[in-house]
Amino acid sequence: MPSITAKRKCPELIFVPPRFDAYRAVSQQIHAIFAEHTPLIEPLSLDEAYLDVTDNLQGIPVATTIAEMIRAKIKSETGLTASAGVSYNKFLAKLASGQNKPDGLFVITPKAGPYYYWIARGIDERPVRADRERKSVGAEDTFASDLFDLESARKELAPLVAKFWRYCEARSIQGRTVTLKVKFADFQQITRSRTIGGVIEGEADLGTVSGTLLDQVFPVSKGIRLLGVTLSNLTGRRTEADRQMSLTI
Repeated sequence: MPSITAKRKCPELIFVPPRFDAYRAVSQQIHAIFAEHTPLIEPLSLDEAYLDVTDNLQGIPVATTIAEMIRAKIKSETGLTASAGVSYNKFLAKLASGQNKPDGLFVITPKAGPYYYWIARGIDERPVRADRERKSVGAEDTFASDLFDLESARKELAPLVAKFWRYCEARSIQGRTVTLKVKFADFQQITRSRTIGGVIEGEADLGTVSGTLLDQVFPVSKGIRLLGVTLSNLTGRRTEADRQMSLTI
């Protein structure tokens, strides 16, 4: 905040005179460390800069690794902590740099922004794929009355699991990860997942894992409107090894 505002809020505030010569000296040290990795440096202030490390001097393929190396060397040579943000453009890198201050590192990977930009304008060039690989399967039920206790929720979960397993069994679908979806009366939605060592072997296995995940949700402070069960991390047909490893949680 401006110093005049700080003084108004705290009349006893003591202002320490700045030491710009010391700041500039340390800034030169830090920028020299930057220059060990890339000549493409855009200074923003004494202690901040943008670095383009796409083609860095040491040929390091991962920008996050470079950020960690720079932070470590700043610490060893100056005794100061440094926060870094890594992303694919300057704006997002700047946002990321403030995420884990002080002494932090945050990475923002490429996002789905362009996809939603064009979709919102009715433009979708994706072809129809008849051979698209299935990533997960699931089923869910919405209830006429909200559920507030574990026993009621278990009673509703059992037929859902049975119906879902019949679907999986008819199509020879196996998976290793079970996800429980819970939607509350206010439309808040949460999920709980568990991956087992083998594959889900039968309805009993699916019910056991789903029930364990449901236990984690209770007690609840609001009614449950919907329950869903999803099977993912899909595999091929069951093998004898899978059967022996069933439910190794």
